[in-house]
Amino acid sequence: MIVGVFASQINPFIVLGQEGAAEYVAAAELRGVKVVFFDDTGVDFEKEMIRGLICKQGVWELGEFKFPPIVINASMAPRRKRSETEEKLLKKIRTTTRLIEDKYRVYERIKEAGKYSKYMSPSILLQDREGVYSFIKKHKKVVFKPKGGRKGRGIYFVYQQGNQFFCHDYKNRRPFNREEMDKFIEEMIEKDYLVQTLVDCGTRDNVPFDFRIHVQRNGQGQWY
Repeated sequence: MIVGVFASQINPFIVLGQEGAAEYVAAAELRGVKVVFFDDTGVDFEKEMIRGLICKQGVWELGEFKFPPIVINASMAPRRKRSETEEKLLKKIRTTTRLIEDKYRVYERIKEAGKYSKYMSPSILLQDREGVYSFIKKHKKVVFKPKGGRKGRGIYFVYQQGNQFFCHDYKNRRPFNREEMDKFIEEMIEKDYLVQTLVDCGTRDNVPFDFRIHVQRNGQGQWY
C-alpha cells in the first residue's frame, strides 16, 4: 500500500525537513506501507497519477504512482489560499487534514459560540502599531504568531521594560527601542500575524509545555 505526503506549492521535504521525512518513512515501514512525497507539480488528474519521491533502501527515487487511497497533507493551506490542485485533490482523495480557517478565524468562531469563550486567550489581528502597543501595555507579555500554521516557526515573545522592548524566539533575545519596535511591527503586519497574551506554562523544573487538543471521527463518522 502507498500513502501520499502532499504539500501545496511547497515541496514536502522543505515543510518536514530531512529528519521529518525520515520519520514518516520509518513509521510507514513499521506498518508495511510506502510513502510518496509529492507537490502540486506532480499531480495528473486525467491519468489519476502522482509523480513524486519514494525511499527505497535509504535511496530517494523519483517515480510515478496511481492515486493513493489516502494523502497526508503535510502543509494544509486555509481555504481561501488553496491552489486549484489542492482543492481538486481534497475532493478526489481522502486526506488526513482539513483546516476550517486560520488561527484567528477559529478564535472568532469559538468566541462567537460562547460556550468556551471564557477560556480563550485575548487575541487581536496585527493591523496597526498603536493597537499592538495598547495590547502590550494591557497584557504585559504577548506572543506574535502567524495566522496560518507554520509548525511552530515564526513565533516571537515580546514584553516591555521601561522604554525598551524585548523580542525573543527560541534562539535569540533582542532589545528594541521604540523606532526598532515600530519597524518590527510593520514587518509582522506585512506577514499577516496576530498577537495573543502569553500564558506561562512550566514544569517544576521551569521547562515550558503546552496542550494540544485533537478531535477526529470514528469509523461511523462520529466525533470523539
